[in-house]
Amino acid sequence: MNIKNKLYTSAGVSIALAVALISLVSVTSGRIAEKDEKRQLLTDLYKSVSELDLVTYDYLLHREKRMEHQWNMKHGSLGEILDGLAEEERLISVRADYLVLSNLFSQVTENYRERQRYIQEGASQEKIDVITGIEERLVDQLLITSHSIITDASRNAKEAHTEAVKTQRLSSNLILILLIVLVIAITTSSLLIARGISKPLNELTKGAEIIGKGDFEHKVEIKGEDELGKLAAAFNKMTASLLQQRHYLGERIKELDCLYRISTLVQKPETTIEEIFQGVVELLPPAWQYPEITGARILWGQREYLTKNFIKTMWIQSSNIIVADRHTGSVEVIYLEERPEEDEGPFLKEERNLINAITEMLGKTIESFTVDGELKKYQKNLEKMVEQRTAELDKRVLEVEQLNSAMVNLLEDLRVSNESLVSTSKQLAGANKELEAFAYSVSHDLRAPLRAITGFSEMLVEDYGDKLDEDGQRQLGVIQKSARDMGQLIDDLLAFSRLGRKSLKKSEINMHTLADEVIETFQLVEKKQKTRLNVKELPSAFGDQALIREVFANLLSNAIKYTRPVKEPVIEIDSRTEGNENIYYVKDNGVGFDMKYVDKLFQVFQRLHSAEEFEGTGIGLALVQRIIHRHGGRVWGEGKENEGATFYFSLPRS
Repeated sequence: MNIKNKLYTSAGVSIALAVALISLVSVTSGRIAEKDEKRQLLTDLYKSVSELDLVTYDYLLHREKRMEHQWNMKHGSLGEILDGLAEEERLISVRADYLVLSNLFSQVTENYRERQRYIQEGASQEKIDVITGIEERLVDQLLITSHSIITDASRNAKEAHTEAVKTQRLSSNLILILLIVLVIAITTSSLLIARGISKPLNELTKGAEIIGKGDFEHKVEIKGEDELGKLAAAFNKMTASLLQQRHYLGERIKELDCLYRISTLVQKPETTIEEIFQGVVELLPPAWQYPEITGARILWGQREYLTKNFIKTMWIQSSNIIVADRHTGSVEVIYLEERPEEDEGPFLKEERNLINAITEMLGKTIESFTVDGELKKYQKNLEKMVEQRTAELDKRVLEVEQLNSAMVNLLEDLRVSNESLVSTSKQLAGANKELEAFAYSVSHDLRAPLRAITGFSEMLVEDYGDKLDEDGQRQLGVIQKSARDMGQLIDDLLAFSRLGRKSLKKSEINMHTLADEVIETFQLVEKKQKTRLNVKELPSAFGDQALIREVFANLLSNAIKYTRPVKEPVIEIDSRTEGNENIYYVKDNGVGFDMKYVDKLFQVFQRLHSAEEFEGTGIGLALVQRIIHRHGGRVWGEGKENEGATFYFSLPRS
């Protein structure tokens, strides 16, 4: 029987015994776990019953609602444990007492509440004594039942513990016996097999030690067709492979050492590109398989870097140097003598990878040198720019200092100007007061002779009107009209002067309603003139309603007045919104005006038409401008002769 069959037989016996042992352990472990689980549940049952008994005593001592709630929780936990032991027949009495205990506790708590209610209602002592007696009997029964459950639970827990210990001891004995049998069987089979394999194994061990010391040419001499003979043959084959791998790894180490030396040379500070190329040429031959007959050359641009033994032969391996996707040179490795054919002629495939890696490294190095040169150039330019910028900043600092000095002088001038302005404002306020007094005095002094002229002219008409000829009556009419115009002019001047002193009473204004009211007033006065008035929807505004009414009144009055010569007069009132303001306008198709005189429209006493053509004092538009300016708005006019005019004013949005 060969080693394989012997081992199979020994292993089969051992496995059979091991399976039997594992099966026994599994069965006994399950049995022990079952007994232990049951013991644990019965122990938990005993603990739960004991805790319930303690809570029962606490409740009977204190009779608190919290204790009653805690008793119910403990009772529920006890019920869950009994549900987990539903198959245990020995717990029949415990389950019965559990139900009785719940009923008794409910009666005790209900009886206690009823006794408390009797006491609160002031019931007779006899009733209280009766219900107290009932409660005492219920408490006795409750305690007896609780003690009975504790006794049964303690007994069952002890029995379960005893059963678990017995089961564990029996299982341990069976496992020990089977384990002894297994050890004896394995020992016997091992001794029998060892006799047939110990000598060959010793030979293999000795061979492994020799090979471990580095002698990969040693052969293990074991004859036979069994497994050890085959193992010895495989071992000898492995040593031959290791010998080959050692040679391969040696070549790769040379290649890695070459790359490392080139990398160190490239990273060496203050090294020129020419020094790098010459150094790389000297490092190439030792990295190839046959360094003693290897030469190398690097071509870059118009330059050539080569080893002393380099000559052109038919055995050559080369790779291009690429910089920025452009061919800039090449690296060549040659053999001086013919060698056996490898992957690429006499060269190895790994040597192709090595020469490609070297050219890639050289390409990056050349690119890095180019970038460094540009960076140095940029650095010089940057330093020059920094110097220029520093000079400019120094100049700017000087200018800023000069500006600061000028600003200080300007602030001082402003302070002096403000003081002068305050003084001027005080003088202006005094002058305004004097002007108001003068205006009142003038209006009062002018009205007296005007009233006299008007009165005497009316008396003259009444007493001597029939004695005057037509020219005399006309001259008398001119006197009366001039007196009325003078009175109106005085009134307008007073209104214009008072407008600057009048405080604004701002509120939300319904501009559409306000325009309708003003139009209605003018329609009652101007019944003879058939004017078509178009009032569009106007947005509300925020301002002094009385003053804005004056604005509409003056603009509408002018529009009606200057459309009288037109056959079909049309006046339009509309608006538009721009930003935070509403712009309103009054447009007519009257006589219009020349835009070159637009600056005179809003000046006092400035008129573009004579009094014979159109009546008026020249105050209306000036009054409109002052009102709108006091509201923070704007006012302007547009027109064309004989084609009408449009007057605009703006107010803040409500």
